[in-house]
Amino acid sequence: MIPGILVTGMGNGAFYGLIALSYFLFIRATKAVNFALGAFIMFAAMLSAVAQTVWGFPIPVAVLCAAAVAVAWVWACEAIVLRPITARTSDEFGAVMAIVA
Repeated sequence: MIPGILVTGMGNGAFYGLIALSYFLFIRATKAVNFALGAFIMFAAMLSAVAQTVWGFPIPVAVLCAAAVAVAWVWACEAIVLRPITARTSDEFGAVMAIVA
């Protein structure tokens, strides 16, 4: 029982560490806080859960597929929403509003 708890705790800690790293990298690259990051993470987590339970994918395949789809979704959102708005304005408020949208 104790090894299972330790492995689960280390997995959860690694997941939260990756989330913190994504916030850090985004802030360092853009000097703005991405308020939509939680939605992107939840989308990937729910897609992974659906791929495992409904579609019957093995866990590693489901996680990799969900990560690939989430990355494509983030790139699309950045190209469709963030770039056009930041091209029209020079202040940081435009970027923040694009991220919130």
